[in-house]
Amino acid sequence: NKFLREQQVASEFLERKLSDYYKKKVNSMESAIDSLGIGSEYFMRKAELEDGRMEYHFMEDTQHFLPELVSRKGNYTILNFVREIADTIGNMRAGKSMYNKQYDSSLFYKFITNLNLDKIVNYAYETNFKYAAVLDIYYETIMLSLEFGNKEHFFKLKGLFEKNHHLFTKDEIQRIASELTNYCVQKINEGDSGFRKENFELDKFKLKNEMVFISRLLPKVTFMQILGNALWLKEFEWAKNYIEEYISKMKASYQKPTRALCYAHLYYLQKDYGKVLENLSRAEFLDSLDKIYVRTLYIRTYFEIKEFETLRSYLDTAKHFYEKNPHVSNTLRNNN
Repeated sequence: NKFLREQQVASEFLERKLSDYYKKKVNSMESAIDSLGIGSEYFMRKAELEDGRMEYHFMEDTQHFLPELVSRKGNYTILNFVREIADTIGNMRAGKSMYNKQYDSSLFYKFITNLNLDKIVNYAYETNFKYAAVLDIYYETIMLSLEFGNKEHFFKLKGLFEKNHHLFTKDEIQRIASELTNYCVQKINEGDSGFRKENFELDKFKLKNEMVFISRLLPKVTFMQILGNALWLKEFEWAKNYIEEYISKMKASYQKPTRALCYAHLYYLQKDYGKVLENLSRAEFLDSLDKIYVRTLYIRTYFEIKEFETLRSYLDTAKHFYEKNPHVSNTLRNNN
């Protein structure tokens, strides 16, 4: 960790009373952080640097500079705090959607629903606070979960993201983009098909700007979501090119079952039912969501080819799977 290494060097300068070297090191550390962009530790590190400057002024007996440093540290602390809230509530919302995990009665939820964050954001804009737009992005991310039914939060966040994404690190860009995508997916799962086109355009933007990768890998959930949008919009040629170009960028153990499932979806929509069954038989599916998609495809395919005896048997098996699996959310269960 380069920051921690430099922090230790600075601390040694301070210990040896080498104040000029210490001040230069703290300033160079801040320049290095700023050059990387705003990320998960950005505001926490900025607050630590203000602590370092305070130590310098104590050593130099120039304490009259401390009030300004304390104020800046407070600003960075708030920004880091709100960013962590946004990240956590987004994960909670995803857990509720995918695995039926409720969070409305948690202490965390009760805490954030009693904050007047909208007033803080408005004050930031009114006072021309340097990070007002960043604070607004975190706020709108939080509101996606707290007021899920209000679509205005999605479009506000999308606009802020498109205008300000250059301020952030690659990882932070990916995280915010995922929040937008997850919102679209949940809305689609609830029957709001208008978000399909929004999501597809967002997908192409993320692929073009390489926002979809985590540690150089394309997550499986992300891969399937992007394909699903393309297939629903009947972008079949785009979908084929996408599968072939990006399947190799997934974790190796996911590639074979994901490829089989993707082509099964594609061939079903093209009414090539023999190839649907052929692809579904090519791989072993272990993931719970994969099993849901596979069961749905088998049921639809058996119906289309009029294999009604097989269909009846499979319907019974699928029904027991949905009823007994606690990790299937109510939305997914009802849809399927």
